[in-house]
Amino acid sequence: METRESDANLSASVVYASAPNAVWSSVVSLNQPLTVAEVIALSGFEQTFPDINLQAAGVGLFGRNCSLDDLVSAGARIEIYRPLTFDPMQSRRRRAAHRKAQVLAKKKPRVKHKRHDRVKPVTQGRNGLVKPPSASTTNQPTEKGHG
Repeated sequence: METRESDANLSASVVYASAPNAVWSSVVSLNQPLTVAEVIALSGFEQTFPDINLQAAGVGLFGRNCSLDDLVSAGARIEIYRPLTFDPMQSRRRRAAHRKAQVLAKKKPRVKHKRHDRVKPVTQGRNGLVKPPSASTTNQPTEKGHG
């Protein structure tokens, strides 16, 4: 059986960001292709971080989710993900609300005009129905008792 050059010198790196500014990494050299779970086991990750569940955390190859049963190719970068500390959609909604509040704070407050505060008088028609004032009627009060 012939072995290809990439199979003879298979190496993969395993990377885990334990904190936002701290990265753990290990390079594993292998003689045969293995699964993601086997490469992680050979890297010593489980001894360094015994409390992390790989099934729950999730793994990926070059930034794309994969399963622990996927085969690793030469030069692969296996990434072990941390659980999210916040919901991305909730964070987006919070940013959008903040931007909206900033826009509203910059707007000038609207002032009500005096003419909008007045109540138009209502007149009663001949048949007893209430009708709105005509266009010729003004909002000025009328005087009673002319002579």
